[in-house]
Amino acid sequence: MTSHPARRPIVAVGLTGEETLRILDDAALSERWAATGATFGVVGIDRIARNPQSEMGRRSPRPTDIDPSLAATALAGAGGPPLAVTGAAHHDLPYNLARRVLSLDHLTHGRTGLLFGACDPRGHGETAWHGSAELGAVTAADAALAIARLWQSWPLDSIVADKESGILVQSDRIRRVDHHGVVDIAGPLSAPASVQGAPVLAWYADDDDLLAEIPAVADLVVLGGVTDPVDAMSRIRIERGSPNIPVLIEVPVGADANGTDTAVTAALDAGADGVLLRSAESAPDDPARLLDRARAVSGASGKAAPADPESTLRVLLELGAPPPLLESAAPAFAAPTTSVYR
Repeated sequence: MTSHPARRPIVAVGLTGEETLRILDDAALSERWAATGATFGVVGIDRIARNPQSEMGRRSPRPTDIDPSLAATALAGAGGPPLAVTGAAHHDLPYNLARRVLSLDHLTHGRTGLLFGACDPRGHGETAWHGSAELGAVTAADAALAIARLWQSWPLDSIVADKESGILVQSDRIRRVDHHGVVDIAGPLSAPASVQGAPVLAWYADDDDLLAEIPAVADLVVLGGVTDPVDAMSRIRIERGSPNIPVLIEVPVGADANGTDTAVTAALDAGADGVLLRSAESAPDDPARLLDRARAVSGASGKAAPADPESTLRVLLELGAPPPLLESAAPAFAAPTTSVYR
């Protein structure tokens, strides 16, 4: 057995859109959610993850489906752990997704992340963005890079609100993105950067192609449905040269509590930094079982509710600041002059 990682195990909880709506609609479930002690939650796990108990892991969209960023905004207002929303290159254009996630990050004061996947198992066609790019790991990785650059295009500390000079924003510090890949983005994003530098960017990998294309800008990796987690983590930490990147293993939660606990122990013994728990059923009627198991796993791992509920998600995950991506990028605007503002 491999020894457990030095950092305390991370416990994430993956919620489907339906489960999120049930929590929002039920006061008792909301209290359960707030008491899970999870490190963070993921809203819309069904938007990127194939369900292990459904045929080929696919399903059709339902009338109750709601955009994860909207559901997460409502859930954040109800309290509880920080939240990551899911996104896929299948239908979320990088600029739109970057803006939605960053807006939620500002609303939560830096307690937001994005779990990015290659495609939506519910369908939405066989190409990304309605035919403008091929679906797959390469498209997703390039989209993730574009999102990371957009999040850094407007430095937060460029907002100076200097009454003496009359300058509100040091506009020459706002940078062009000029991303040319599967999509072309001039930039910048129409919102300043996060108080945590940038929202946490996590990568969802459930096949070899996605393991091979983990973008350098990823802060965290979630392994979904892997048959050999030891080999997968070796590829990430040795072949990719990222020994310190946190890796979580997805663990489906069913009726067998002992089976869940065994899977969690196996994941940590394999060297994972934590787990992402999600319901095993294709259409769970009630997320109570998932929330109860998350609370039990969090307590068993020693990961109690954060002492400081105001901590950013990066702080809770013990991540450093994101590496600068636009230091040499051209300014998007000219430097302000005092005469303009007086």
